[in-house]
Amino acid sequence: MTIVVSDIRRDQRDNRLETSVSVRIGADTHRLSIFHSGDIGCIADSAPAYDPFVTLLLIPAMAQNMPIVVEGTLYAQRLDGFRRGMQTILSCASAGWNIVPIEAEAQTEARQPDLSKGAAIGMSCGIDSLYTYFDMQRSEVADNMRIKLLFHNDVGAHVDKKTFERHRDHARRFAAEVALPLITAEIDLRRFYTGRFIHTHSLRNAGAAMSVETSFHTYLYAKANANLIQGPLSRSLGLDASEPMLLPLLNTSANTYQSHGMHIERISKTKEVMKEPAAQRYLTVCTHSFKEENGKMNCGRCQKCARALFYADAIGKLDAFSTTFDIDAFKLHKKHGLLRLLRHSVLDRRSREDREALAYLFEQNYPLPSWFELFLKKIGPSGINY
Repeated sequence: MTIVVSDIRRDQRDNRLETSVSVRIGADTHRLSIFHSGDIGCIADSAPAYDPFVTLLLIPAMAQNMPIVVEGTLYAQRLDGFRRGMQTILSCASAGWNIVPIEAEAQTEARQPDLSKGAAIGMSCGIDSLYTYFDMQRSEVADNMRIKLLFHNDVGAHVDKKTFERHRDHARRFAAEVALPLITAEIDLRRFYTGRFIHTHSLRNAGAAMSVETSFHTYLYAKANANLIQGPLSRSLGLDASEPMLLPLLNTSANTYQSHGMHIERISKTKEVMKEPAAQRYLTVCTHSFKEENGKMNCGRCQKCARALFYADAIGKLDAFSTTFDIDAFKLHKKHGLLRLLRHSVLDRRSREDREALAYLFEQNYPLPSWFELFLKKIGPSGINY
């Protein structure tokens, strides 16, 4: 069978913009839509393009070994990337992803690069996105790399609609405080994707960004450090190590796509983010945030919350995070949180990030149980990968 993409349309209703295409797979035909909301004035008059939809459908097509036929145009440089480099990289990541033909009319990019549009990033208010935001707002950063637009997308990462809306509204409050526009893209991809979101999030988010690429020059994908060579997809890694090669293959003469933040260890990022007043009000790391406990975005006791708050406590900033974290829950479960750090550092459930956090607590002379010192040699210094 073949995936046929055709009949692109755009409609606007009540500050909500829908761009959609017809997707035909055998006898089954339906419409795949990208819904934009928020500060959409900058994209309302732009012409819709097939490129984002091919980006979104590439991995499903490779997974099902289905050629893609586009009854329309794709930018020539990007079409070449789809056909060759991108599929080569993706097929190395998963033996189940096969290189497939892509048929489309090649279109020469007529747009000229507009450096004044600056850069855009996805804003989850996590460590990586906040680090990228603060790092690229420094005075010495060139204008084309300075953050001028934020995204908050629903491409399959959220547990449910209510959780997405809660995080979207939180990101909107951050955007309002830093006086930047924020655009939301909502795309229901459940029909096409199976398996873990982390294995495919790179192209899902890049496709969402591409749907509004007339509003920015550079797209920066905020990423965690990954000092690893891309091998088969693992439970935790996804395509992280491939992104420096993968994302630039989406470039055209008018837009640049690249990852940011893989050059710096998580501990260094965390220390930089923790000292920013805006981060203290908006940082969101919780794995249980969908439960809305105590009205806080962060429960204060899950693995990610506890790790972040141990950093904050070690530098004397714990109370500064009370707006968005349940500090009382953290204090109540602190002993359990420390034991979890130790287990994840030297015992059966290894976590590089937890080992770094515990090593940092030792270095800061944080009050730890005295018997923790028995494991100090195994934990090692912070900032080192084991």
